[in-house]
Amino acid sequence: MYKVMIVDDEPIIVEGLSRSIAWDKWNCKVVATAHDGLEGKKSIEEYRPDIIFMDINMPEMEEAAERVIMGPERKSRVISDKEKRLTAYHEGGHTIVGMLLEHTDPVHKVTIIPRGRAGGYTLSLPKEDKYYATRSEMLDELKVLLGGRVAEALVLKEISSGASNDLQRATQLARQMICEYGMSENIGPVTFGHRQDQVFLGRDIARDKDYSEEVAAEIDKEVRAFIEDAYAATEKLLSENLDKLHVIAKALIERETLDEEEINQLLKYGHILSAEEKLYLVQQSVAEEEAANAASAGPTDTISAPAEDNTQA
Repeated sequence: MYKVMIVDDEPIIVEGLSRSIAWDKWNCKVVATAHDGLEGKKSIEEYRPDIIFMDINMPEMEEAAERVIMGPERKSRVISDKEKRLTAYHEGGHTIVGMLLEHTDPVHKVTIIPRGRAGGYTLSLPKEDKYYATRSEMLDELKVLLGGRVAEALVLKEISSGASNDLQRATQLARQMICEYGMSENIGPVTFGHRQDQVFLGRDIARDKDYSEEVAAEIDKEVRAFIEDAYAATEKLLSENLDKLHVIAKALIERETLDEEEINQLLKYGHILSAEEKLYLVQQSVAEEEAANAASAGPTDTISAPAEDNTQA
């Protein structure tokens, strides 16, 4: 649950349930800080009586964010069973690759409900803030992007236009790794082309070509090698985990949307746990933890008091 202030019709999130922090956006200073949320709220209300507090649940926050990123859901759109199955395996491919690789962000949500121009989407969220990306992370990101196309080819024995955006992003990422970050072992730690980030006279963001045609051909060759290597690795990974792909796709067809907890349960148990199964696992975990604590404590040493000598002289 998030605490939200409405200031001049503009929502401002207030951090935490146990600690309230509100920022005066005009003076850029903390106007209320308290370890108790109610005290923090009282302080803010005294400072700005026009502030309104309201509670917004996590699903509402996620829906708002996804609406901004992807567009509104199109639940009214009629989808054939064939397209639904194709989308389920496509998004399932992204999900499996994203969950099984070492250097990827965990999948937070996957859905086959159309949103905006997308027929479905897989949402990954980092565990922590990151300011840099390593070569290993970028190579694994290439595999995640190709997961949908590979899943279509493996299971449906057919490929569709649904992977168009994935292929564009994968190709762009591979080219950036080579031309901007110097991550090609064959070409070396050099950059090619001066990027123009400022759009002038209607031109798109472009890159000045300051290298020869021979170098351009070498770059194109290296981009293709990056994509083909990632495709082969993704194909191997999905082939080895085809049973998991079927489980995820089947669940998507039935439920349309899966969150991170449900995905983890499907990968581990092959089905989504019922409330009784979750309770049993919690009880079992508690019992195992208590047994482990008892074993680590060991037997307690008892000291017996010496017996009294009742004999008389």
